[in-house]
Amino acid sequence: MFNSPKIGTFDIATDPTNVASFSTALDFNHTYFGSTGKIVITTFTNDTIAGTFQFSGSNALSQSGVITNGTFTAKLTTY
Repeated sequence: MFNSPKIGTFDIATDPTNVASFSTALDFNHTYFGSTGKIVITTFTNDTIAGTFQFSGSNALSQSGVITNGTFTAKLTTY
């Protein structure tokens, strides 16, 4: 999650509006929140956003986790 998307690199550690997370179960205790890493937006058009991401963080149980080589592509919709 990030505000004001545009092509570029977004640092998770230095900008609190950039949030990266992943879950290994359906409860909050197993949701990891990134504390270091980056999101790179490579495509941003009127209807598509795409890029890569990598980050590391921990969950509510103080367990560490790492995501590497992540990619995303999504259709943008405005209301």
